[in-house]
Amino acid sequence: MEKKLCEQIMDNLPIERLKPAPAWDATALDIFGPFKVKNEVKKRTTGKAYGLIFNCLATRAVHDGRRFA
Repeated sequence: MEKKLCEQIMDNLPIERLKPAPAWDATALDIFGPFKVKNEVKKRTTGKAYGLIFNCLATRAVHDGRRFA
């Protein structure tokens, strides 16, 4: 009943997160995959695709890397 509770130890934050900076000044990048994809025209053709996520270290905003036409 009187045991000490476990406490979580947090590591130091990177310097990019501590100093004021404009958005997207420092970024992190996450690449994931491969995924099997099928060609829209040639239905039997398959290929590999990879995902890409950009993360702003100052604002924690996320951009998924897709291009919009």
